[in-house]
Amino acid sequence: TRTEVRQLQQLVQASSDGRERFWARPEFDTMVATVRKQFEGGSLHPGDAVVLLSAFAAARRLPEEIDGACLELLSSRCSELTDLQLVHGALLLGNLLGSETDSAWPAIANELEYRAGQMELQLAVGALVALSQAGVGA
Repeated sequence: TRTEVRQLQQLVQASSDGRERFWARPEFDTMVATVRKQFEGGSLHPGDAVVLLSAFAAARRLPEEIDGACLELLSSRCSELTDLQLVHGALLLGNLLGSETDSAWPAIANELEYRAGQMELQLAVGALVALSQAGVGA
């Protein structure tokens, strides 16, 4: 459920000021495992992945234990995101992982390009920045 996503988000946000390492907390591994299973099982909306990416970006660290499941959810179901969520998620991915996400970028890039003509100007510019960060030609 989204409850676990929110709990993980709150844990990361509470420790993103640098005083505490969220990944060193005992409950972190359990929370990540639960959320990862939910991402992999498709029971969460891809918007939940964007929420988590935002928290991890503020902490400047995306744990390996969750990045693959999060990316898979975003790339396989990116058509379900609003324009804002899609661009925000792409910017966060570009910032956190850059071109390391090669397998996720084609689906996300295709969706961004498909929607670009109908996006507000600011979102279209954000989409171009995200694709540039990832090294994907637009």
